[in-house]
Amino acid sequence: MESPQKSRKFAITLEKNEVHIFLLTEMKARCNFVFNLRGYTVQERHGNNGHGSVAIAAREDVAYQSIADHPALRGIETTAIRLANNTVVVVYYNSPSKKLLAGQLNGLVRMPRKVVIVGDLNATHTS
Repeated sequence: MESPQKSRKFAITLEKNEVHIFLLTEMKARCNFVFNLRGYTVQERHGNNGHGSVAIAAREDVAYQSIADHPALRGIETTAIRLANNTVVVVYYNSPSKKLLAGQLNGLVRMPRKVVIVGDLNATHTS
């Protein structure tokens, strides 16, 4: 989304729809437009070799706390925030070359709060 026209359309869409939080997965590289978007702060985590990066962008008037260091998030490509109402929002990317482990998801679901998990899990049915 590096073209100025696409960037402007995206910014207009965010404003028109009063988007408070949006999540990005598999950015492949730093998406400079998002990180320079006026009125939003960004929590990010970069993937290996520039692939699979994840980010949560929240409007500056949204109260949140970064919880990227939570034990349930270690070893997986995620970033997370806790909102003022204690809801945890997690964005998760799982590479197609990695097996999705149930234990990783269980760790996220068992966090001691309401949890919303969004992402690209690249999960395939095994049968």
